[in-house]
Amino acid sequence: MPATYHLRAVRLHTVPNFDVGGGSDPFFDVRLGDGKQCIFNMLAALKGKVKHYPSKQKVVDLDVAPFNIRVKGDVKIVFYDWDALGSPDKMFHFWFN
Repeated sequence: MPATYHLRAVRLHTVPNFDVGGGSDPFFDVRLGDGKQCIFNMLAALKGKVKHYPSKQKVVDLDVAPFNIRVKGDVKIVFYDWDALGSPDKMFHFWFN
């Protein structure tokens, strides 16, 4: 049986450029198993208040400890850039087990 882990934060080394003026407004969701079961959506948890990070910022720590996210097995994290005028843009994703 896989161990259960508490996801406390995700760190970005460098900030992707997705906004016109540079930088991005990153948020992510957490999915389990085959990647279809979403157990956490940061945009919903923050009630749409996503912070902008400039591209010159070297490190960004996205603290999610207060949301008590528990993961086990195959975990997929999908990152998006929030847009005020359109739908969010997918930036990247990664898996861990």
